[in-house]
Amino acid sequence: MAGVLKSCTVRNDEFYISFLIVAKGDLCEKIAESLHENAKERNRRVAVHQCESVTEVLQARPNLGVDFIIFAFDCRVRHALSQLEEAILQVDDHFILTGCACLVDCSSEPSAMGQRFHEWQLRNNYNLYIFPVKVSDSKDCIELGNRIINVAETKLGLSSGIPLLDSIHRYE
Repeated sequence: MAGVLKSCTVRNDEFYISFLIVAKGDLCEKIAESLHENAKERNRRVAVHQCESVTEVLQARPNLGVDFIIFAFDCRVRHALSQLEEAILQVDDHFILTGCACLVDCSSEPSAMGQRFHEWQLRNNYNLYIFPVKVSDSKDCIELGNRIINVAETKLGLSSGIPLLDSIHRYE
């Protein structure tokens, strides 16, 4: 293994939370916009880094400080879940053990049962939150940003409470 993305050990006072979004294509941009909009509503500054693979970050910015990682994927895309698991294996165990990472399923419609089984198996193997979202729906994206910030604040000890109480989401 070439390297592992380390967790941010020293809090940066310039930003409230530093996020890394690992996703293909425009998924990164839509999630980043929702995080920035929710942070603005809360009067907070967040740093949102975007990449298509963890390897890309390790090569370009090996000393990048990240508090919370978002792995976004579309399970309708072939090999998306295997690529996702490869990315998870490239991050420090701290992110997984502390829950400072989550999965975002950006498929807008329910997929084949086999894909959902592997998605939930991946979630259970790494004990990660999974947030389904319709990226084509701007309201759904805004809600996603709110839920992710709530979870990140709680996991990082910046707030207390139950992070998912107001964010129960079901496939429609």
